[in-house]
Amino acid sequence: MSQAAVTHRRNVQAVEPEEIPAELLQRRDNVVRYARGGPLYATDGLVGHLSQVIVDPAAGTVAEIVVKLPDDRRIVLPLDLVDRTAGTAIFLSADRAAFAQVVTRAPAFDGDSFGKANLKALKAVVAKVTDKAPRRGIDQVGDDYVVTPANALIERLGHRES
Repeated sequence: MSQAAVTHRRNVQAVEPEEIPAELLQRRDNVVRYARGGPLYATDGLVGHLSQVIVDPAAGTVAEIVVKLPDDRRIVLPLDLVDRTAGTAIFLSADRAAFAQVVTRAPAFDGDSFGKANLKALKAVVAKVTDKAPRRGIDQVGDDYVVTPANALIERLGHRES
């Protein structure tokens, strides 16, 4: 099995407002923090919550994220949709309409297809890996979070064009 999921230790999920709180719009973290249970916002409002992070333990990178939708379905999303984070909130680069289109094509999350990530082994790999992929390479990992670098917008645009 080449990928593993950082799984729930506890099921904590706060009720988030439908609209994006103003203080989160102005905040831009220096890292991308994937915090379990954190709200997932499209450019025009809440679309779900982060359920799990799928990692490649051998490479020490984040592969995809699992999102719990308001109807309790869990889908797998590519990292390309993530724009930034602010605290536990994740912001996507798409609006709700575009996100709805992605949801129709996104695979459902099947927990049986992924093993549970061994955090101790993952931390050891992360400490050794120096040539991490931008925005995917894990800097920190814990029971309920994974942190990756936040590249500047110009770097992300240049990466997409190559």
